[in-house]
Amino acid sequence: MIPVLFFGQRCAELGFTKRECEVVEKVAQGLTSKEIAEVLFISERTVNKHLQTIFKKGGQQKPS
Repeated sequence: MIPVLFFGQRCAELGFTKRECEVVEKVAQGLTSKEIAEVLFISERTVNKHLQTIFKKGGQQKPS
């Protein structure tokens, strides 16, 4: 498990918003997009949009 302090610092370094950090944290916990949407009270489409932005900011290509 990633220490919370390191995780928060890394999110800031990558320029993630607070919500993007929340999404990344849930992905790291193994949640699906649908589960993340339910936990964060947002739509699954919004979760997927956040993931696209996260991959872009992180310099990674989204898997096909």
